Amino acid sequence: MVGNNGVGKSYMLLKLKEHYQEQAYYLPAKHNLYFNYKTDKAHKGSTGQQLIKQIQEIREDDQSTIVMLDEWDAHLDRENTQIIDQYLDHLAQTRLVVDVRH
Repeated sequence: MVGNNGVGKSYMLLKLKEHYQEQAYYLPAKHNLYFNYKTDKAHKGSTGQQLIKQIQEIREDDQSTIVMLDEWDAHLDRENTQIIDQYLDHLAQTRLVVDVRH
């Protein structure tokens, strides 16, 4: 989804998460969600590298059939955006992927 600021994109994702509950995974741009990679001492990296690790963990979760990412590309360089686009394309082969972008 693409749209101007304030038109309700994030709100729509939250309502979808509320409706689908455990079937949907919602990843907002800024969060304090727990991911397993954070327990590794070497988890530090760029925003793009961290997002790649998060998407890998989401992919391993077999409960969610819908993956929603909210403005995931907001602070990424072109290279990481392209890499994550490929991850999302792969993820979309087995799940519904809804993403909001800048």
